[in-house]
Amino acid sequence: MISNVPKKIAIPRNETNEYRPNDSGKFLAQWLKESARRTRQPASPDPQLAAPELPIVEESAVQSLLGRAKWPLIAFLIAIAYLQYFYADVMVQIAALPAIIFFILINGQMPPV
Repeated sequence: MISNVPKKIAIPRNETNEYRPNDSGKFLAQWLKESARRTRQPASPDPQLAAPELPIVEESAVQSLLGRAKWPLIAFLIAIAYLQYFYADVMVQIAALPAIIFFILINGQMPPV
């Protein structure tokens, strides 16, 4: 049986705008050629319409030192906080131990009290 239904052609309608996963690079090369021919238009030809430049503020020595020392200082403070927590936890665990009395024999006898 031969069908009279026309087959759909696999070529995109607008070849430059549609994505083709199995493209051999023909359309990419065409797009690159077209983009290379175009020139970039300046955003604002009038210098007065352009945004004003902000004045450059120089950092003081103290600000630059604090800026460089910020992360090591934070790491140092976190380490101190952790050590305080660790030692406090150890002290609480020691305090929670039950009292144990040891008797040490001297020459096989209890020491005189």
